[in-house]
Formats: sequence, C-alpha cells, structure tokens
Amino acid sequence: MEMKGRREDCDVPDTVWLEILSKLPQKSKFKFRCVSKTWNLLISDTYYMATKTLSPWNLLVSEIYFKDTRRPVVPYTGIRFALPQHSEFTSIDFSLKFLPPQENGEIRVLASSNGLLLCGNLSGYTYYVCNPLTAQYVSLPDSASKCELAGVGFLSTDRDYKVVQIRRCYPVHDTVRLRIFSSDVGEWKSIELSCPLLPRIDSESEQAAVFFNDTMHFFASPDIVVACDLHKEQCRLIHLPKTGSFRLISDKLLRVCNGQLQYLQSVTRFVLKQRHQLPDWDLIVRKLDDYDAGEWSIQVKIPMGQCGPTRFRVLAFHPFDVNVIYGQRQKSIFCFNLETWTFERVNDEGFPPLLRSSAVFPFVLPPWPKTIPQPTWKTIP
Repeated sequence: MEMKGRREDCDVPDTVWLEILSKLPQKSKFKFRCVSKTWNLLISDTYYMATKTLSPWNLLVSEIYFKDTRRPVVPYTGIRFALPQHSEFTSIDFSLKFLPPQENGEIRVLASSNGLLLCGNLSGYTYYVCNPLTAQYVSLPDSASKCELAGVGFLSTDRDYKVVQIRRCYPVHDTVRLRIFSSDVGEWKSIELSCPLLPRIDSESEQAAVFFNDTMHFFASPDIVVACDLHKEQCRLIHLPKTGSFRLISDKLLRVCNGQLQYLQSVTRFVLKQRHQLPDWDLIVRKLDDYDAGEWSIQVKIPMGQCGPTRFRVLAFHPFDVNVIYGQRQKSIFCFNLETWTFERVNDEGFPPLLRSSAVFPFVLPPWPKTIPQPTWKTIP
C-alpha cells in the first residue's frame, strides 16, 4: 500500500506501522491520529478500514423479551455479543442506557451502517441514530406513521444518513409506500412508487434493507426483491429463482460482494425415506450476474444434511471473509466455511439460545469515532 503525502525520509514500512497499530486498543488508535501526518494518513486510509486485524468486529444481538411477572405484559430488550473472542469489545458498554427511557417498552437495534446504529421502539414511531462508542445520539422527529411496517433501511455516510420505513401495503398492490428521513433535510417525506406486478407487501423482513448502486433492496416476498432508487424515485422487481415443489425457504439474506448483489437462502426440502417425508436442508448462494436483466446464477450449493444432522439457522455474513457465514445450531453459534463445508463453534457452551425475534448485525468498530451530523431540524419552527 502506497500512501500519498508520506514523508520521503520515513524509513519505516507501512506493514510495520500496521503491525504496531494492530496491538493498540481501538480508542488509542482514535487518539494516535494526531501523532503525525503519517499515522493520520495510515489510520484514515480505506485499506486500513478493510484490514481485519485492525478493524475489530462482533455480532451484535438485539432481542425482545416479555416480562410476565406483572400485568399488562411489558416488553424489554436485551443486547449482547455473540462472539466472545473479540476482546476489543469487552470494555465497551453496548447497553444503550444513554438513550432516553421509553414509556411503552424499551428500544431495539434495527440496523447498523458505517459505525452507527439505528434504534427504535416497538411501535415504530420513534427512532434514534447513535454511536455506541461515544454515547452520542440524535433523536429523529416522530414518524407519525399509522400503518404497520414491513422493514427499515438505514444508510450512513461521512456527511449524512437516511432512514427509510417500508410500509405494508395491503390491500394495495403495484405500489411501494415509503417514508424517508434525510439528516440534511430534517423531516420525513412520504412517497409512493409505482411498481407493476408487485404483490402486496405484507410480510416483515428480519434483515434491514441492503443498499447497492445507490439503490435500496429489500424482500417483498420469499421470491421477490424490490429495488428502489430513492433519488430518481423509481423501483423495479428482481425475481428470485423458484425453489421447486415440496421446498420451503426458511432463511434468506442479501449482501453486496465483489461488486455484485448476492442472495443466500436456506431451503428445506422433503425427501422420502422409508415411506416417510423427512426434512433435509440445502444452502444456496446465488449472484446477480446481470443486474438489469435480473439473471441469477448459482455460486455455491451445499447439501447441509451431509454436514451434520442438526439444522443450521443462518444469521449473518462475515463482514470481511466472503466464504464465511454465521448461524445457530441448537444452543451454539457456529461459523460455516462455504469452501471447505466445515463448522466451527465460536461461542461458549453457555450462550443462551437466540429467540425467533432476535436481530443479528455484524458491527465493525471504525478506526476513528464516527461523528453524527448535528440535527438541523430542531431549529425549524
């Protein structure tokens, strides 16, 4: 890696600097940007951002429980890490106690983007954008949405961020209804996008929307992805390949990898054994070869029954290694290698099992504190 603006008389190679920085706590790296121009350039470089050894990360688990010791039932949330081997997180308080208390239950983490978290209460009316490292947060104006939500989108950049509500549209068809909040504007905006042949959006997606090519992508149904261009206010459908008869999609995830949109699905198929229909599982990863034409191809197809008798619940992608995914088998979290077809348990045996309401996010610590843009909407009369 060659850095622009480096001093010519500096004889220490970048690899040595990277090795030194990798031994430092994350908060110390934040401060050491001020040591010299060399360190500032090195820590601020995109290569540094993408280096696994210098970008600690973990799986952030946000769950909803319901207290039954009193009436009425009161929901509350639990936030924990799934991967204990990342010691960088042991000194960080991710309880989100710095956020304002909620009258109607606690809040949960909804999405993660560029070092920031989007949190919201169960009603979907109140949102907070926060940095759990610095305990800085911004309270968004109430969305005042009266309808049920099918999902959310969250995109954070160095200058601004956007929060998108994806609204359920029954009995309306052929229409995508969104409410968008932009930090540079400071208010919610409702838009309705015409999308012919779109079935009604009536199912809630466990995964936040994925942004690719300045376009937001989310699941409208088990076999349809909706692509919404928020700038042009246009949308289109991307159909997913059919799984065939006697097959059910139990888990599905979208990601951007190597400049392409990829789709992972865990498919349950039923096979006849000794006159009984028994379930078996396939793990399939497809890539979108032709984005405009919506043509998919199979990149990986793994018969998971050959890898073990226990079902593997897919949770998240590894943020750096494209061949590793994370999931749950029984009471433990495992990583699975798509090349070698091997499992490795990554959490302690006493790790509590995840709930079906659990939301799992890979959270990468940025090499320097992410500053939330100051709210401008508070000055609007």
